[in-house]
Amino acid sequence: MDGTKGEVAGPLQREGIDSGDEFIVFLPDGDGSPGLPARTRVRICVGQGTACPREAYATVYVGRCGGAAGIGVSESLWHALAPRAGEWAMVKRTPPPASMAWVRATMHGHALPPEAMREVVRDIAARRYSPIETAAFVAASAHGNLASREVAALTHALIESGFRLAWPGRHAIDKHCIGGLPGNRTTPIVVAIAASLGITMPKASSRAITSAAGTADVMETMAPVVMDAARMRRVVEQENGCVVWSGGLGFAPADDRLIRAQRELDVNAPAHIVASVLAKKVACGASSVLIDIPVGPTAKVRTREEAEVLVDLFAQVADDVGLAVRTLVTDGTHPVGCGIGPALEARDVLAVLHGDAEAPTDLRERSVQVAAAVLMLSGRYTSEIAAREAANHALTSGMARARFEGICLAQGGMREPPRARCVQVVHATSNALVRGFDCRMLARLARLAGAPEFPEAGVRLRVRPGDRVEPGQPLLELHGPSMGSIESAAGYAAVQSDLVRLDHKEGAVV
Repeated sequence: MDGTKGEVAGPLQREGIDSGDEFIVFLPDGDGSPGLPARTRVRICVGQGTACPREAYATVYVGRCGGAAGIGVSESLWHALAPRAGEWAMVKRTPPPASMAWVRATMHGHALPPEAMREVVRDIAARRYSPIETAAFVAASAHGNLASREVAALTHALIESGFRLAWPGRHAIDKHCIGGLPGNRTTPIVVAIAASLGITMPKASSRAITSAAGTADVMETMAPVVMDAARMRRVVEQENGCVVWSGGLGFAPADDRLIRAQRELDVNAPAHIVASVLAKKVACGASSVLIDIPVGPTAKVRTREEAEVLVDLFAQVADDVGLAVRTLVTDGTHPVGCGIGPALEARDVLAVLHGDAEAPTDLRERSVQVAAAVLMLSGRYTSEIAAREAANHALTSGMARARFEGICLAQGGMREPPRARCVQVVHATSNALVRGFDCRMLARLARLAGAPEFPEAGVRLRVRPGDRVEPGQPLLELHGPSMGSIESAAGYAAVQSDLVRLDHKEGAVV
């Protein structure tokens, strides 16, 4: 390995270290150090002298990895650079992105012109920003610091950071739920209903950000969701719809990095919600979009006033980017269905599609409500009553189930959602009336049990609001991959009295 202060060249050495999405270069310390301290941002390039050298931006770690044999790289960076046998790499310190000046301006309340927003997003998409710098932009723009014109500029910039699909001759419709309501997994059911009725729904969904499961996490327990745009197109052309992971398609790649920062910060600001949702709908080729906004005291959107802010912002930005949008403000007071976590929610979805007697009625009803709104947005139905009847018929006749199975097979094959190795029941300790649940606490509980990293993990509700319980009666089940995760979740549940809100006075035996 050859090196001077500030740069180093040598063959790449695969360290076998999984750093997630973060690209890391490992360099030696001591006398062999090239003078690049830990946490330095560098540009690494392979294939120099060729027409198309491959390059990436990474963070330096210093220690025993790497060394004289070569430049150590993390697994994600190795796959991104795809070095050929005998190729050397050049690692060189890179200065901080000039666009960080605009991020600092945002921190001080200054508005960003469209070109500045494009510059920031281009740098984030190219990974010139470190994870900390990306988080700085998310935090700076999180709480009402962006005006609607800036959100529109952010949306345009996110769209431009990737590529766009088109569906010639088709009126493609998409839907998105703002989230924050555990178990509200209507998307696979709505796509199946709409596609069975001839509506084109190319659904590219996200993984969980702050919840216990995203739609892509749930769908992945039943069928493959990672595919390229060409394969996604084949599925939609064959079945009228799909449910795939947006992160594998290259749509708005800058947004994928912003989402990771939001997950770490546990923030979902209106500006980022609107820009992220609409950018990916445009990139996916949709011409019309339905936005479901659940409102409840412990949901993501807590008040009607907050919902109206989102409704207005969606309308303004959608008009700017050329999308027809309809918003549906729904009840977000209680969780939906019985399962919270990828596999548990998938079982609820399958129960509704199969018409099982034990299928959650609230999930079925919400799915019909959202599907009817999608059908009306398509222009094929002008009456809400007729649209609901069509959606109901698709479920009761088995048309939706058959179409869903066809979509799963086209995406690579249908499979049974996994089951947890460990299950622990939380029981009532006295007579009481179930008043409700804290949705945020339930999501936290499911994540402590292991969701969504372990798809079989999560929480299964055994009671619903309005139920009366007696001592020893099951309130909920904790599902996890190990007793360690179950014990962690059980410890949290034991000290959160509002997790399941029980009215002991109303539940008293007279």
